[in-house]
Amino acid sequence: MDNISDIERLIRVKINTPYQINTSHREVVLILLSGSFKVGETTFSRSDVFTGEADGFCISNSGIVLIDPDGECEICIIKSACVSNKIIPLTRFDKKSFQTNLVGSGNYYRSVKSIIDSRSNLSNLIVGETTQDCGNWSSWPPHKHDTYIEDCESNHKEIYLYKFENKSGFGIQMVYKDLDDPDLILVRDNDTVNIDSGYHPVVSSPLSKMYYLWVLFGDNEFFKVNYES
Repeated sequence: MDNISDIERLIRVKINTPYQINTSHREVVLILLSGSFKVGETTFSRSDVFTGEADGFCISNSGIVLIDPDGECEICIIKSACVSNKIIPLTRFDKKSFQTNLVGSGNYYRSVKSIIDSRSNLSNLIVGETTQDCGNWSSWPPHKHDTYIEDCESNHKEIYLYKFENKSGFGIQMVYKDLDDPDLILVRDNDTVNIDSGYHPVVSSPLSKMYYLWVLFGDNEFFKVNYES
């Protein structure tokens, strides 16, 4: 898996009419960002990513799912190729299973929440959310996960989706293999960045608290990062 491809996707969409998701031959995770919707008789709701708990579901290889929004809602659809013919019915997140850790200190202190990992029935996705205060760093100390080294480092591609509590907020995403030649990417509300390889620390401006949804594509039974030396 050398590059993030059409079968490894993160799509953010606002909907106000019924919306279909094809889960055939795919592992799919849906994260509700704001609003509410129904699937059948089950209602999913969330005020926003800064004040509401994550809600959504995972599913795999189970045909078409119909999302019926209550007014306008904002969702994020994450897809990865199935690695087997296993059928996983729609499974709502068990919020009691979320693992939330307060990570770092000082100006790289943040909240990191794991939503989907090896405890799920999926095989190829790890999904979570990070929230950090104004001016703080995240993905720090710098780390990477692009080369499989037994017991040392996993090979996972990653996508970040950013949101800012103040819609005028912004951040700077760094991606680099060599710190002397980094990519510096300005990120604003609802932007995404694909991280195929390299170290990838990110900092929010002092203007706004920052949230990002992170999605790792690869074997969720083994995930390990390698820190910058």
